[in-house]
Amino acid sequence: MLFALTLGPGYARQLVKRLKDRTGGRLTLLDGSAYPALRDLETAGHVACDESSEGDGKPRRVYSLTRSGQREAQQVEKTLKSLLGWDDSN
Repeated sequence: MLFALTLGPGYARQLVKRLKDRTGGRLTLLDGSAYPALRDLETAGHVACDESSEGDGKPRRVYSLTRSGQREAQQVEKTLKSLLGWDDSN
């Protein structure tokens, strides 16, 4: 999830799609797994959560990286690039 948040804040479903898109489908996460992962990241201080409303007025939890989350995300990105064989253009 940290990797998906490097592109900016987002809500859980959006982050799941980003992760899948950014990894070319190599990494996927079920919507129901996203919430516990985000909660754990929030507890660890890597992610902040704010309430937002969509155009339909439906409240959404929007997640963003904290400073420690940004540092952790850099490490995650290095690891993923190594594991998936990406170069710096990905």
